[in-house]
Amino acid sequence: MTHVVETAVKVTATALRFGGSGAVYLTSALQRNARDAAVAAQHVTVSEMHYETHGRTLLGYEEGGHPRG
Repeated sequence: MTHVVETAVKVTATALRFGGSGAVYLTSALQRNARDAAVAAQHVTVSEMHYETHGRTLLGYEEGGHPRG
């Protein structure tokens, strides 16, 4: 989920950059989508800390930092 949101932010930023001068206005759909993607990326459920949490789970670590035995 975190990767998807990060990719969406990159895609919308690229679309905004190539959208021409009209894309800078608040009435532009590209501008609105770029803002929405940026806000989604700031949500705690897709924060970068989830990469570490998922990695620790895959490596067999308990929530307290100790390996499962």
